[in-house]
Amino acid sequence: MSRDDIYIQLAKTGKPIEDTLVIDSHMHFGEYYLFPVIEYQNLSLLVSTMDRIGVNVGVISSLPACLGGKQKEGNDFVIKAIKKYPRRFIGSIGINPHYSDLLRPELERCFQAGMRAIKIHSKIGLPYSHKNYKPVYGFADEKNLPILAHTWGKEELGCLEPRFKKYPKLKWLLAHTGSNDLTEYVRLAKKYNNVFLEIALSSSPRGLIEYLVSEGLENKILFGSDCYFINLAQQ
Repeated sequence: MSRDDIYIQLAKTGKPIEDTLVIDSHMHFGEYYLFPVIEYQNLSLLVSTMDRIGVNVGVISSLPACLGGKQKEGNDFVIKAIKKYPRRFIGSIGINPHYSDLLRPELERCFQAGMRAIKIHSKIGLPYSHKNYKPVYGFADEKNLPILAHTWGKEELGCLEPRFKKYPKLKWLLAHTGSNDLTEYVRLAKKYNNVFLEIALSSSPRGLIEYLVSEGLENKILFGSDCYFINLAQQ
């Protein structure tokens, strides 16, 4: 039985993956303004869900921090999470670019507290090309922090591509690969050594991973669930 077959069998029987390190690169805490997110602040439930499935570590950010007006409060909750479960969570700094004068201090504060990634979201109302993002990109480049960027095709990718060139050492993780304009994700991942593809999608398109591997990108694919936003088991 191949390793792929073993994983499929584990999933079908409801057993966790136990012989492989599994890192979920895309997780969230907190409420969302468009629809309710069930148990959005229940840390122990999330950890038990990770155990049930076999996810060892989650990179986690706050929805209210990057998609609302609670940047500090949201990041504070993530700081509490990584202190309570230091072996299970890596904190990702949620950024709201509208608070331009607060960005650098908040980045510094969260970095000092142990957070080691950054999450940005285009639906906050400013494109990734906006000047307010400059201190965010600069800080990430300076501290060697990866940025997970919400993307949904060419609109966000077009804004980001000049930044891939400007910050060649910065690792860019493109969320929701395959959501739209799949060939553009593939082109960017092939062209830039610092671009990686995260695959969280509620639709979970059949054959996505196989296609990316066939394009020679097997070392650029990141597992992500978007949990609590999307069900971890389904992803």
